[in-house]
Amino acid sequence: MVTARASLHPVAVLWLLVFALVQTGCGPARHAVRVQTADGHVRTTTPPPRPPLPLPKEEVRQAVRELAREVVPVADPVAFARERFGMPVLEGEYLLDARTKELKPTNKATEAAEEPPPELVEQVRKYLWYCEARRMPGDCFGALHGRRTLDAHGRYTVAMGIALAGTFEASKESLKDMLSVQEVLSMVVAGVTMYAVLWVLPEPTSKGIAAAITIVMVGYVGVHTLYSVGSGFADLIENSEKATTFEALHDEGERFARVMGADTAQVLIMVATAAVGSGLGQFLKALPKLPGAPQASQLALLEGGVSFEQASAVEGVTIGKGGLTISLTTGAVLATSLSGNVGGGPRVNLLPQPKSIEQRIKALKEAGVKGDLDKLKSRIGKDPGAVGELEAIERWLVNGTRGDEIEVLEPSTARGQTTPDLRVKGELIEIKTRELALSDRWVSDAIDQANDQIRDSGLDAHRPMTGVNGHGPQGQVELQLRGEAARTGPVDVVERQVRAKFNSGEEGSPNLRRVAVYCNGQLIGEWVRTVANVIVRTFP
Repeated sequence: MVTARASLHPVAVLWLLVFALVQTGCGPARHAVRVQTADGHVRTTTPPPRPPLPLPKEEVRQAVRELAREVVPVADPVAFARERFGMPVLEGEYLLDARTKELKPTNKATEAAEEPPPELVEQVRKYLWYCEARRMPGDCFGALHGRRTLDAHGRYTVAMGIALAGTFEASKESLKDMLSVQEVLSMVVAGVTMYAVLWVLPEPTSKGIAAAITIVMVGYVGVHTLYSVGSGFADLIENSEKATTFEALHDEGERFARVMGADTAQVLIMVATAAVGSGLGQFLKALPKLPGAPQASQLALLEGGVSFEQASAVEGVTIGKGGLTISLTTGAVLATSLSGNVGGGPRVNLLPQPKSIEQRIKALKEAGVKGDLDKLKSRIGKDPGAVGELEAIERWLVNGTRGDEIEVLEPSTARGQTTPDLRVKGELIEIKTRELALSDRWVSDAIDQANDQIRDSGLDAHRPMTGVNGHGPQGQVELQLRGEAARTGPVDVVERQVRAKFNSGEEGSPNLRRVAVYCNGQLIGEWVRTVANVIVRTFP
């Protein structure tokens, strides 16, 4: 089975406990996660947006390769996916009406006797040409399933296949010695398409593997991103159903690929490959071995869901407009202070208890973080910036940065030199923290100061500078808004101050390559300098 190199960093994740403290000043509307037991106990969390957990691409490809070995090709991938994902269909063949959101029966015998419209025949002809051009001759996505033309579900499948093709192509090289690469692809695409249909049904409650996939996706990409993808699913299905040309399906697939993003697409392919290759029991056993699984499991828990290890206690997941409702099996107990830990059955922990500063510093040492961490600990309580540095280090570790790639820098004793706080993956990073109400220039001033600190550090004198001619120190600044600053720091206000000092001009902080702003531990805005010296907002 899959062996993952990623391991859980022994760090406290206290920065994620501030979910409950995040106020309206910190970004877009959010979706809630409700966990409820069979006996009526409920816990609701509304996590702020976060980017997907970054995963090493090569590890994901290796995982897909190992998972693909378990996939047994079938004659009709769509029918298999319908059964595996527990679609609410009793018998016969059904299609989703994208307008009414209802499943309606279809009659294949009647369709076979009718002469198909010429434009739909042409649509199939170009689809088969597309497959041929990708060196996968025939019905490469399994979309026709015995028909002369693409029915509505077939059109969803083709568009979804095109959306996933670029990401799957990167994994195809590692699968080249397998005899059934095309069959594996068609089954994965069918699985993702069926999962997409579940998101479009009104208030669907998924069970089994479909419910487990939602739990896993919450961990890897976050509730906010998952709902963005869910909205993209709805658009893909609606637009594909109306498409009468292959070009329209191709455009829709590429549009949805942009909505997903590469990080989410590779997770979706990895998880779908695991799902179509095993039953629920084997799927749950495979989860801990996936790349980044320990961190993703922890993030699922902290977003208000359940950890991967506790997914077997999930009875079903309802996808509502306002958020997810995770229903637990009879006997499962919410192990929180709200439930009092009363009663038997498995505990489903929702949030860890806060750890002491000493425990958190110890965790950083065990993770291999370099530098004088005891000095950092001694500053906490005296210098608000020290807490910001601690939280930043914990965030990097949770997001997959190795401890030995993080170094707390010693202040320079040389006259005129100013040392930034950290070096992460070889790059200088300054952390600025604000707890008081945000002023009309604090963000701008913090960027200005960080630029000067890195410029005057005396470090990296021969480093090529991104977007700026010449060599010299260049790095990043991460601004952390906490408490009152978070409540008074809406993204549009923050962006105006960022661009006032981080721009393409001579006074636009050339010693900074990236500016990121966090609100109570969660990323709300990120700007980077490109090689063409253009400042681009990369999040959200």
